Amino acid sequence: MMYTGSMLAVNDAVGVSNLQRFVDCRLGNFVILKIHWHKNTTVSREVIEKAINFCCEHHIYFMLSEFLDRYTREPWKLLEHLTKEDWSDFQKLGGEFFCGNLTICEKGGAVYWPLGYKHGSMLMEKADTMDEAMGKYVDSLRLAVEAEHNWNRENLVCIDSSLLHKYHFASGVDMIALELFPGNCEMMFPAVRGAARAAGKTAFGTDIAMVWYGGVEKDELWFKRWKISLYYSYLSGVTWAVSETGEFGINGPFGRYHDFDSDVCVRFRNILHDFYEYTRRNPRPEGLPQVRIAIVHGQYDGCGGLWNKEVWGQYQDEKFLHSDAEDSYDLLSVLNKKSDWFDAGRMGERDLSGNPPLGQYDILPVEADLEVMQKYPVLVFLGWNTMDESLYEKLKQYVSSGGRLFMCSGHLNCSVDRKEPIRLYNDGDVADLFGVRLKRSNRKLRHAGLKFIADSDMIEYAYPNWTENADPKYMDTFIPENQVELCGAKTLAVTAQVFSAYQKENLAGTPQETPAFTEYRLGSGYASLVTLDGYPGSVGIKEFYREILKCVCAAEQDKHLQICAPDKVRYSVYDDGEKYSLFFLNTDFDLPAAVKVFYRGNCRELIIPEASPETLNISKMED
Repeated sequence: MMYTGSMLAVNDAVGVSNLQRFVDCRLGNFVILKIHWHKNTTVSREVIEKAINFCCEHHIYFMLSEFLDRYTREPWKLLEHLTKEDWSDFQKLGGEFFCGNLTICEKGGAVYWPLGYKHGSMLMEKADTMDEAMGKYVDSLRLAVEAEHNWNRENLVCIDSSLLHKYHFASGVDMIALELFPGNCEMMFPAVRGAARAAGKTAFGTDIAMVWYGGVEKDELWFKRWKISLYYSYLSGVTWAVSETGEFGINGPFGRYHDFDSDVCVRFRNILHDFYEYTRRNPRPEGLPQVRIAIVHGQYDGCGGLWNKEVWGQYQDEKFLHSDAEDSYDLLSVLNKKSDWFDAGRMGERDLSGNPPLGQYDILPVEADLEVMQKYPVLVFLGWNTMDESLYEKLKQYVSSGGRLFMCSGHLNCSVDRKEPIRLYNDGDVADLFGVRLKRSNRKLRHAGLKFIADSDMIEYAYPNWTENADPKYMDTFIPENQVELCGAKTLAVTAQVFSAYQKENLAGTPQETPAFTEYRLGSGYASLVTLDGYPGSVGIKEFYREILKCVCAAEQDKHLQICAPDKVRYSVYDDGEKYSLFFLNTDFDLPAAVKVFYRGNCRELIIPEASPETLNISKMED
């Protein structure tokens, strides 16, 4: 069941009146009862009980908002009269309609908020290394979660707008949710979903802070953005979605007040009501959307993904400023962007770029169990990662059992100190996983690029191999080389300064080409490594890794079900065993979109109006 609704203020001043309006306006089947942040009125036990009883009588599922201050771990002043027994009773009273208690919401702000927002206990304790910084963050969360448990508050739910969700699970919360605005939700949702899968969960939610972060003017584009955010959440797999505010009145943050009967609030409610009805008419099959590609969220990665550019919120030392590792996340835009028509690297019968295979990708915690990793045909590393023996052995098992792995040499870094240069795992001897031995040379090749010189042994993978006689491509300020000893790996691309083999042999001073991208067969899988010195976001690597991501997306298309669509269209695919359910959303504000769906030789064409959803079911028995 999909839960849809609102956050509603419940206190001694308004009682259950907001709940009654929620029912009268037919806005959904789910609410978060806001019982904190009320500065002038208390929230008595009796009012909370009345609200819970109202929800049960009207079959409304609910959560209760925060009780403890997320930093001091003390009860909010106007809630300090509530007891441990009260919280146990609230959960019992709610029965099947009780869905959890919010806790440590936006605690990730300690990482991603600007420094001026933070003071006292909001500041992260100073750390020297990545593992130490992670430990301090998780410990701060865990203390808050433990405090909640001491008050008999169970089924804890954390709402946050960052990439840090795997650490919230590590602290002991039971469910996570995305604050959809602010930040790039097309990057954040994969991180929420990936963290949920890694934790063995199938439920996660979203809080849409449309009034605070959806835009200043309540104009046509604002309303379309509100509508799109709801349907995007649905196709992404959320279990519940709520509006943070807006349906019953808007007061700030920009000094423009709109009351309940205003045109703005009426239209806001109508969009929410229509979405609720859509989810009832178009139920999703059980489970999460199909995903083929997992972007790996590396060990000790503390990139928040928005706002503050200091890893782990460690502002005291400049070594924690974002660098090449964090800049690698910029490459995620490749997955949702249509290739340019003049991009000569694209091949095939049709252009399926603009979305990843089957429409979605996950950002998967590297800490996920091997069994979870093996559900993804492909793992691609971005961001920071610290390699150790346990992770290395798990990746060997993943590849040998049939997985396809893509990494940069920077992901083999076994150092946890950002001040240190990359220190390659096992002194660079990774022959048993990648079929190469690496040695850092600190050589930066100027006036150079890269070229593919061989085809992949993975038949689906069509790298742009223009043969050895070709211009250097993916040129940058310099190409950062490592020394590479081949130990069974196949060289697919090399550094290059010249066009032809003749020039290489006869022009004085032309350096020998160095392997830059290798492929190694291990068991029934393949491990591919960019052997250059750095991360996907590094100078001399970024455009090349972008090309690799494009090739991965093209190669990993489902053999039977493929979608050709503009890159303003988002979609997801659900499989119930008998049929595929496809959920489309045209995110273009003004233009309709044409979509072609290919399945086992048949083609269906759809025209999706601007800022609108569409659904399509395909029987798996169809020839």
